[in-house]
Amino acid sequence: MIPQQLKNQKFIKTKEKIPIEQDWQNTKNYEETSTELQEHINKHQSYGVLCGYNNLLVVDLDKEEVQQELLKISPFNKTFTVKTAGSGLYHFYFYTDKQPKSFKCLNNNKETVFDVQGIGKQVIGAGTLMSNGRRYETVNNAPILHVEYEWIKKVLEPYNTTTEQKNTATPQNHQKDPIIKEIKRRMSIKNYLSIIGIDTRKNPTMCPLGHPSKGNACFSYNEELWHCFHCESKGDIFHLVQQIEKCDFVNAIRILKEKIGIKEQKSTIVPEEEKKKITEDYKELALQKFRIFKSKDETLYELQIGTFKITLTPDEILGSSNFRKKFFNETGRLLPSIEGKEWVELVNHWMKEHGEMIDNVQDTSTESIVTECFIQDLQSFIVVQSSEESLGYGRLWYKNEEPEYFYVWNKTLDSFIKRHQFKINMTKLKVLVEDYIYGNSTPIRVGNKLMRFFKLKRSMLPFITTEKLTEAILQQDDQSN
Repeated sequence: MIPQQLKNQKFIKTKEKIPIEQDWQNTKNYEETSTELQEHINKHQSYGVLCGYNNLLVVDLDKEEVQQELLKISPFNKTFTVKTAGSGLYHFYFYTDKQPKSFKCLNNNKETVFDVQGIGKQVIGAGTLMSNGRRYETVNNAPILHVEYEWIKKVLEPYNTTTEQKNTATPQNHQKDPIIKEIKRRMSIKNYLSIIGIDTRKNPTMCPLGHPSKGNACFSYNEELWHCFHCESKGDIFHLVQQIEKCDFVNAIRILKEKIGIKEQKSTIVPEEEKKKITEDYKELALQKFRIFKSKDETLYELQIGTFKITLTPDEILGSSNFRKKFFNETGRLLPSIEGKEWVELVNHWMKEHGEMIDNVQDTSTESIVTECFIQDLQSFIVVQSSEESLGYGRLWYKNEEPEYFYVWNKTLDSFIKRHQFKINMTKLKVLVEDYIYGNSTPIRVGNKLMRFFKLKRSMLPFITTEKLTEAILQQDDQSN
């Protein structure tokens, strides 16, 4: 499947356009002769070409009219070229005189004209089969030509007609202003997006700056910062308001104060005895486990209180807000706010009394943690025999006519990702746990609505024993009688 022109390049495993392995830019890439790579290609009919390696640069077109102009220019009409399976536009392949940096070209409407894919990027390789039944096709079987990187930048530069916007994020001398701190505490990026009508059920989501993008999923954000990968704007909550409202920093503060309802600064000082009481309240929580997962990709912190679990990243564990939000969502109990110093003391206490370090830096990746958490959660699931009862987290639906499988509601998998705060989407989760899932999702009518379910292989869930299953079925029969 891999064209002769690319034999000396490196490749990555993909499913359609999505890389399926972490750190594919550095370690998880393969020579064309790799048996592991060839087995993947034979199974999935899909692979990616690593850009930047051997100074490979690929110009990925998004506008037909620009493509037609470039095809009149040598060497664009004389180098190896691949037609994409979606838009049908071209990938022009070149070798350059130095490692090429990636950059994007936008027009005045902030629409992508083309992407120059260099170091740290990948493009889907010729022969890859997409779900629409189309393949990436070679349209010019010529050798890959060599060009100077500065020359190709100069040729492409006139097409970049967008007006560059200055980043006006919060000035450094305002970072300690109490009003600034209070606004940031009470208004997250997600809150503001919801107020102005942006869908926050997904992240990345559509950019609120008024430009089109493929899939409306170019705007990534966390509690305090945001970045649009399409128009390359970024900043904090104040910068976002400045961009949307076309105002300066002072007016952005005024707008946010009005939305939050701040009329005057109030003291947020908590007496020492109150701080001590709050900390003791936290210590009295029935904490069962405090586990630290260390892998070569990242460190994750998992806390378990009864059946409630929360997974925090190193940045998130520096404050209590994410813990409090998650705890409230899962239990309905709102814990009081706790300041940074007391939170650090509390986390140290939990680690001393209940802590467990799982150090897998050498051989465990984030994928392993996701899979382990997936199996751990499944062990606590109950078995039900009606589709109506299966619509909730912690339920497996067993059908007598299909004894080899359990059905799980697709929103259960989505809830699993959110419960553990993993930075993956549903597609990536299905790739990571594909050994446990049989086939694609199946639409099944439940009441008046059509729901989607996945089949889990019963053979992969040995902890759901025959005795446990029989007990669940008997309980179901008793309830029916």
